[in-house]
Amino acid sequence: MLREALNQSLRSEPALPFTAPQDMLGPLAKLLVELHGDGGEPRRSARELAALVQRLRLARFEWDNIATADRLDIAWVLWDRPEPPAEHAEFLNAYLDWIDQPWRRIQACRVAAAWAASFDPRLPSIARVGKWLAARAERLLPPWPALAQAFEVFAVPQAPGNIAKAFLASEESDAQFCERWKLSGRVASGGLMLEALGEAAACAETQLARRPALAERLIALALHENGFRPSQAAARSGRARAVALNLAETLLLPWQETSPPETLKRKILQFLLDHYGDARVKTALWEKMRPQALRVMRRWLSEATIEGFFGLAAAAERDAPEQLRLRRRFWLSYLGRIEDALVVGGSEAIARLGLSYLGHGRLIGAKPDHAALILRIGGLTIVETSHSSREHLWLPGNELAPRIRHRGNEFYLPAGLSTGADFSSAFSRDEEDDWQGRLADFIARHASPASATPRPKVA
Repeated sequence: MLREALNQSLRSEPALPFTAPQDMLGPLAKLLVELHGDGGEPRRSARELAALVQRLRLARFEWDNIATADRLDIAWVLWDRPEPPAEHAEFLNAYLDWIDQPWRRIQACRVAAAWAASFDPRLPSIARVGKWLAARAERLLPPWPALAQAFEVFAVPQAPGNIAKAFLASEESDAQFCERWKLSGRVASGGLMLEALGEAAACAETQLARRPALAERLIALALHENGFRPSQAAARSGRARAVALNLAETLLLPWQETSPPETLKRKILQFLLDHYGDARVKTALWEKMRPQALRVMRRWLSEATIEGFFGLAAAAERDAPEQLRLRRRFWLSYLGRIEDALVVGGSEAIARLGLSYLGHGRLIGAKPDHAALILRIGGLTIVETSHSSREHLWLPGNELAPRIRHRGNEFYLPAGLSTGADFSSAFSRDEEDDWQGRLADFIARHASPASATPRPKVA
């Protein structure tokens, strides 16, 4: 009965007036917020919103067939994929006219929040609603008037770039930036901020080699409330994967012929491992990037694997520090030719490896702090162990050579890391023999030709 009375009132000319008694306004406002939200977030469950979309489809998006109670929550489903209701032009125009006459400011703010959360510049409805909101920005509740003035927030081509430039130029964290501009909930984690991240990556790519600190600003913008912004926006934007791929490329491409400062390189590498995974394990995602970016990532992973192993070997204290330093430098000098690298270790060694999500194997049948390094150079397989100062090499085609598998559930036995080896510098009977020269000569004679991949200097 009440719903019918409300429908009748809204369709009357003029609408029937209603003024609540003063002592009812507070509880009434609280009830409305609980039912429909305060303009920034929906209060209905995902299941209820999905049911609303279904009712809109059953009504064939004909405005006059949509119940008044449903009209109050339409903003939250306007851009529900895969077929956004907002892409039905007549329905969208009728809905916006309903908000305009009479002016429903809370409803308009919901549209603004939903628009920013679902922002996708490829959708015609985003441009249409953006223009509509821009013309009414001053009549909206905060923070929209300030955002419109500072960033032209409803201008589809300009807004993401304006937000990106402001963030890159500041020294604020993502949380501080969002707090200052009163960005929260779906707005802060949605499509508009995702596009701002994409614009920031595009802006930084050509400058990163000259201004390495921009990488830290990009990483700061890519993380929101301890989550990865593209992952957070994926449910509401079809652009999430493209932006994520572009971001990774931006962080890697400037370093094809040089290296960033070591601290920054480690930060970038850990960020990429955390949110994209090891490129040697999650190959499907990484292979969608430009080959140059993948090569840089694989080179960094090989370097990090070698550094990690020699860190474990130093902690084992079984070899003289100077001997370990020489062997580390020897293998890093081949970085441009290393096809793959893997650390295998006992539980204690892996726990101390240093980089989380770095691909590794498990060494069983050995002490928990034992570790080994497996390398592939020009078809040769090489193994270094943390408890021995000599390596073992297998020629291409030797079936006894250890395989490199980067998943933590892959197990290796100590015997398998030496059985059937074709060469070791320890085989020499001359204690004064130059092990580096003999080892380099064996690799030169038996490895396939060197890769053309440029390699930065090793410290």
